[in-house]
This record gives sequence, structure tokens and C-alpha cells, in this order.
Amino acid sequence: IANARVLLQRGLRINGGTSPDMWVQYFALELHYVQKLRGRREILELGLTEGGPTGDGEEAGDSAPGGMPASLLPARIIYSNAIKTMRDDGVPFRLRFVEACRMFPRTGALERFVMDSVADDFGDSVEG
Repeated sequence: IANARVLLQRGLRINGGTSPDMWVQYFALELHYVQKLRGRREILELGLTEGGPTGDGEEAGDSAPGGMPASLLPARIIYSNAIKTMRDDGVPFRLRFVEACRMFPRTGALERFVMDSVADDFGDSVEG
């Protein structure tokens, strides 16, 4: 994962951060990584408890302000940096992040964060 991060970060730097596809792929990479870690955690918990994993797979106290699991914070930061860099791309660019969230389980809090940012930045605007 570290090498993939480095490559995507280099690509973003070389392109001046203006490649929407690279931002979305970087975001999806972090969601893949979170999913991999959750899978490992569930396997380990199955060995420790007879009832299997509980809740949403996040440990108690493992959440950031706003109720988002701490494991999703890197993806949230990537999204925030992407919208700062790609200010002129509007709503369709941001909806690509929502689509990426929907490809992974337990990303509802992150999806709500993205949609809230769309509502905050664009409000009732018909343009996007």
C-alpha cells in the first residue's frame, strides 16, 4: 500500500493535482486498504470470540469527531484536498467520490460527509 500511495502522490504532484481520475483513485485506494484491514480484524475476532464480529467492525472509541470511523480519516483528508485543488470541477467531480464510497461497505459516514460538503458549497445551485 505504501508504494501505491507514493506513486499516486507523485502522479498528483507531476500533474499539479489537476487530474480528477487520480484523486478518485487515490481515494478508492484508501477505501480498499480500510476494507482489507476490516477483513483481517473480523478474521482475528472470529478466532477470539464465539459470536463473531460485533457492530460495524470498528473498535469502541475508534471514531473521529462527527461520528466518522477513524479508519476513514485518510480518505476524508484526500477528498478535502481534492476539492481544494479542483475547485472548478463542481458537483459531478464530487459525486464520483460518492460512487467510490458506494463500492465499499460501511462508508456511509464518509458518503454523508461528501454530500454535506456538496450541500454546503453549492446549496440550491442548479449549476454544477
